[in-house]
Amino acid sequence: MKVVDHIVKGSRKGIQIAARVYSPSKALEEGKKPINLLFAHANGFHKELWEPLIRRVEKLFEKGNSKVSLNKIVAFDAVHQGDSAKLNKGKLGYATEKFEWHEYARDILSVLDQFGLRGVDTIGIGHSYGGSSTLLSETLRPLSFMGIFCVDPVLSRDEEKFDSKSKFIMATINRKNGWKTKEEFIKYARSKPVYADWTEESLNIFFDHGTFKCTETQLYKLKADPIFEAASYAGGISGVKNMEKSRHLILCPVEIVYGEHSNVLTKSRMETFASELPHIKITQFKNVGHLMLMEDPDPISVSLYNFINSF
Repeated sequence: MKVVDHIVKGSRKGIQIAARVYSPSKALEEGKKPINLLFAHANGFHKELWEPLIRRVEKLFEKGNSKVSLNKIVAFDAVHQGDSAKLNKGKLGYATEKFEWHEYARDILSVLDQFGLRGVDTIGIGHSYGGSSTLLSETLRPLSFMGIFCVDPVLSRDEEKFDSKSKFIMATINRKNGWKTKEEFIKYARSKPVYADWTEESLNIFFDHGTFKCTETQLYKLKADPIFEAASYAGGISGVKNMEKSRHLILCPVEIVYGEHSNVLTKSRMETFASELPHIKITQFKNVGHLMLMEDPDPISVSLYNFINSF
């Protein structure tokens, strides 16, 4: 698979977005519809964490007798996380206390437009906050996608927990953010429940692409600064409310996959959300949690492959 990095414009003037375009090894097949994919990552993470899933889906297309062909695959970093954070250093004052999810949704639409991705041949794929923001972008501009595939999206918000001064937000801001070596980082991650069940592949990608070496301290720090991560948690309330209020505008097929041990989604919450969507499928995966993408991408890849082939 050929990989090319790009820098494109954010929806705000002067803001830039780091994007990565993947071109499948298998050439487009005559008579098969070309499908584009756009990936939006979860809060606190970065675009490269999609790569285990992207590689697995590509292999399924190489082996299977698919009805469509993969064309352009785009993953990008939110403006304040991953490589985009470095591009926008000194310009993110608006994202330090509350980063509204409408911002991410508008950036999704901006990336779509700049890569020439159209609603007739593009599927939006998002994890957690990225899934919610993809759904929100569809309510802002209906039929921007031919379909949306969400991995454990956020469909409701606890206003007290995610208040900008709550214990959860303050704990996020004050958590550890500095490691001497990769080995120290991996050991630390394995000691924390949020990362404990991640695959070695995902943990290595998280370090290799999600950290940088600070010249002042000589420590490896997260590209997604905890201040911006906390701001995104705090800024989700209005976005989730508006997404729910306007979900009747999501006319394209939607599939939601979620983890048995998710601390974000419940079956009843999804059923309520799905009640006004005309085309929706919901699938639960066993023995995984909210960060299932990094815990076990194999079953997700099969579901995504089947979803793409449904068009």
